[in-house]
Amino acid sequence: MADADIVICPIADGSESTVEALASAENVRRMQCRVDGPYGESVLSDYLILPGLAHYAGIVRNSHPDAAPDAPGTGAAGGIGFALKTFCHAELQCGLQIIAQMLNLEEKIQSADYIITSEGKIDAQTMMGKVPAGIASLAKKYQKPVIVIAGAVADDIHRIYSLGIDAMFPIIKRPCTLAESMKPQIAQNNLSDTTEQIARLIYLSNRI
Repeated sequence: MADADIVICPIADGSESTVEALASAENVRRMQCRVDGPYGESVLSDYLILPGLAHYAGIVRNSHPDAAPDAPGTGAAGGIGFALKTFCHAELQCGLQIIAQMLNLEEKIQSADYIITSEGKIDAQTMMGKVPAGIASLAKKYQKPVIVIAGAVADDIHRIYSLGIDAMFPIIKRPCTLAESMKPQIAQNNLSDTTEQIARLIYLSNRI
């Protein structure tokens, strides 16, 4: 595959670790509730109520009665979405859609043979609008194969294939602790070795 062109588009998003970090930093309790998932099924969602942000929203409502702190997207980036929507009348959009436009991602996907993306962990949350799901949705429009490389892959992943993801590869090669797997050199080696195996499979499939 020496003549292959590789187009890299770095994209990142939050995860359940963001909730854990905020809960620890603000010393608040992590809570859960049942919500409807992307297929109408009941899923357990984690959330926080930060006292400082709730107080701030109350103050803002004194001068801006139409302020909507519960509107979708207003809690993004520590409440910046709420501030932009309230004071600047901003229109909140999906972050992936904006980044995709900036990177001309759909055009790159359309001209690619294979789409390879990544995620820290592939699980039920992947179906709820996370980056691999958004990329797979774009790729599906052009019948492009999508491969996801992940730090870990959960057991309940079968419905994820319906998003347009064709294969998922966890990079962990042997039993180890989370701390060990996150050591930079080990993670780099695991990622490199997994990517090589994927490239070998693609090369083999083109020869058959």
